[in-house]
Amino acid sequence: MKNIRNKLEIAFSELGHWICRNRFITLFFVLAITGGMLSQINHLTVDTSNDAFYHPDDPAMIAYNDFRDRFGKDDHIIIGIKSNDIFKSEFLQALRELHQAIENNVPHLKKVTSLINVRNTYGAEDELIVEDLVAEDIPNTSDALDALKQKVFSNPFYMNYLVSEDGKFTILDLEPNAILNYEGTGLKI
Repeated sequence: MKNIRNKLEIAFSELGHWICRNRFITLFFVLAITGGMLSQINHLTVDTSNDAFYHPDDPAMIAYNDFRDRFGKDDHIIIGIKSNDIFKSEFLQALRELHQAIENNVPHLKKVTSLINVRNTYGAEDELIVEDLVAEDIPNTSDALDALKQKVFSNPFYMNYLVSEDGKFTILDLEPNAILNYEGTGLKI
C-alpha cells in the first residue's frame, strides 16, 4: 500500500512540474475544455420533479405511474397577468371576461380559479362563513375596491398564489380534466 502511495505522490509531483514547464499548453487545454463545456450550457436541464428521484423500474414508481394513468394527473396550467393595479374595476371586468371565455371555449377543463370565482372563507364568532370573494357585480367605487383589496391581502391563502404581494400580478389556475381511454373497453373519462 505504501508503494502505491509513493508512486502516486511521484506521479502528481511530476505532473505539477510538467504543468509549470508547459503552462501555455496547459492553459490552452483548460480554456478549450471550459469553452466546450460552456457551449453546451443551453442544453443543461435540471429535473426537480419527484419522478426524477426514482428509477423508472422501481416498483413504487411503476405503481404510482399506473395510478396516474388510471385516475389522471394533478396538473395545473397557470396563466399570469400583470397590471399596474389589479384592484381596478376595469381590470377586474377584463379578468372576468377572460375567465368566462376560458371556461366557455377551452375544452377538457375541470375548473378555472381566479379572483373572479375564488371563495372567501372566514370565521365570525361561532360561524364559518363561505362566500364569493368578488360579488356578481364588479365593485366600481373606490371604497368597495379598497374593501376587496383588504380582503385579499388579509387572507394568506391568496397571497403569492392568486395575487402578488405588491398587487400587480394575478393568475388564472386551470385544472384540466383527465382524458383517459382504456384500451379495449371503449371507456373514456
